[in-house]
Formats: sequence, C-alpha cells, structure tokens
Amino acid sequence: MSDSTSQHGAGTSGSSSPPQVDVSLIEDPHVRRSVRAVVQQNHIMEMRLRQQQQEIEAQERVIVGVNAFEEGNQDSEIDILRIGNEPEARQRQRLAELRQKRDDARVQKSLEQLRQAAREHKNVVEPMLECVRSYCTLYEIRHALEEVHGAYKEPIFF
Repeated sequence: MSDSTSQHGAGTSGSSSPPQVDVSLIEDPHVRRSVRAVVQQNHIMEMRLRQQQQEIEAQERVIVGVNAFEEGNQDSEIDILRIGNEPEARQRQRLAELRQKRDDARVQKSLEQLRQAAREHKNVVEPMLECVRSYCTLYEIRHALEEVHGAYKEPIFF
C-alpha cells in the first residue's frame, strides 16, 4: 500500500480487502504505519462481525433466546426487584458521616504508605490493611494504586 493511495472503495460491504487510506499528509512514518494498522484492524473486526451475523442468521451459531429456544418466554411472569433512591441516599449520608468522623491526617498518611509500597514494588497488603483501619474508602484505596500502576482496561475482542 503506497502513501498516496486513495480512499475509494472504503466501507464497501462484502469487500475482503481493507479500505485504502490516503496517509500522504502524515509526515511521521511511525504514525503513518499506526494509522494503517488501525484501519486494517478495524476492517478485520468488521469482517468477523459480518461473519458472526451471517452464522446467526443461517442458524449455524446458536444464541439462546435470539435464534433458538425462543418459545415459552412470553408466558413467564418474572418479579423484578425495583430499588428506589432511598438506599443510595442513606449510603451517601453514612459515607459523609464517616468522612467527618475519621482522622484525615491518618487517612492521608496510610494512603501515602500504600502508594510508596506500590512504587517500590513491595507487598501492599499491610499498607492496605492500615488504610482500612484508617477508614479509607475502597475508592480511595483503588485510586491510590491507580496513581502508581494505572487502571486496567479489558481488551475488546470478538
């Protein structure tokens, strides 16, 4: 694929080759290759999704309740648990009270010890337990570890 290829034919359904993308305006060759890789990966995902859809429609891939075993669901009465806003409001109030009563200096110190242990690749169990004893919230503990290691993002694949 040359840098001056045009975008004609992009997005045509049934096409088995990835769409051609004009990357001639991108000066950095690394960025140019990355753009091409993303386009190709997108194309592969679209082809897989089309293939899965065709398999579902042809009954080659069974999805219970979608293309198989659909009957009998209309008669079922299922009680749905509905929870109002009161439990959330009550929990928010309890959290606000906890934050008022706890020792903020101890909380900050224990969170910093947790961050330090994570930075130094030490065992974080004891500093984490100290955070719990200091009444740190799960969010605060998670956030302290994310500041050091980042957040996990589950890869998307089909």
